Amino acid sequence: MLKVVAALVLIAAPASALAQAAQCSLPAGIARPKPDGPSEKEPRRVLPIGSYTLAISWSPQFCKTARGADSRFQCAGKGRFGFVLHGLWPDGHGKDWPQYCRPADLVPRQVLRDNLCTTPSVQLIQHEWAKHGTCMTTKPTLYFNQSRAFYQALRYPDMAALGRRETLTVGQFADAFARAN
Repeated sequence: MLKVVAALVLIAAPASALAQAAQCSLPAGIARPKPDGPSEKEPRRVLPIGSYTLAISWSPQFCKTARGADSRFQCAGKGRFGFVLHGLWPDGHGKDWPQYCRPADLVPRQVLRDNLCTTPSVQLIQHEWAKHGTCMTTKPTLYFNQSRAFYQALRYPDMAALGRRETLTVGQFADAFARAN
């Protein structure tokens, strides 16, 4: 059933969301991520899931301060990234959320390749799987297929029109984004 839903979402995906991935050119070699897991600051929390948050970020802003090898593909490569998928986060029913629900193996190389044009960091992909994906499923392929399907189904407001405004507040942008979806 998940495959059918994902296929339908991809068929209906807006051109703007797919255009960025279409122009993305994967590097010849993809680094292996480091293992990621719970810590004292980020403990394991196994809680019932109440809803999900699809987290996206604006790549140009991230790249203003990003340094290091892990951000090179996203910030210094040939690709020009706009909005990128940060992750699909399970939310709890209260103020806490589930995270690091089970130990996470390294994300398989093919899954990294399949997702690097929407989430352009192998370490972020590994982190999202370890922290959030393990609370949703036991298979990274299922987690990333669902995350990518939701991301590709997003509709974006007329960014050119928004960019021509004298001023644009975060609230105005958020309202325009919500209306588009």
